[in-house]
Amino acid sequence: MYNAIPIKYSVFPDNSNPIFGEGTTHISIDDDAAGGYIVLEQFPDEGEQKIRLDIAELEKIIEIAKNMMAEYDKYEND
Repeated sequence: MYNAIPIKYSVFPDNSNPIFGEGTTHISIDDDAAGGYIVLEQFPDEGEQKIRLDIAELEKIIEIAKNMMAEYDKYEND
């Protein structure tokens, strides 16, 4: 029996290459036997850049980012 799940996505600007285009970000899930974590990767000319975040850490970052954007939007629209 075989199973399939999405373990990698590409987020990229219009008219850009979804694999190595400028501004392309790969989002994947990985596991090093201690539980899953999210990996964010970009491939600028100066070499691969990678951030590894465990799920709880990513959720906290998203919460903080949403709060920061809401606060920023209040002052941006004044």
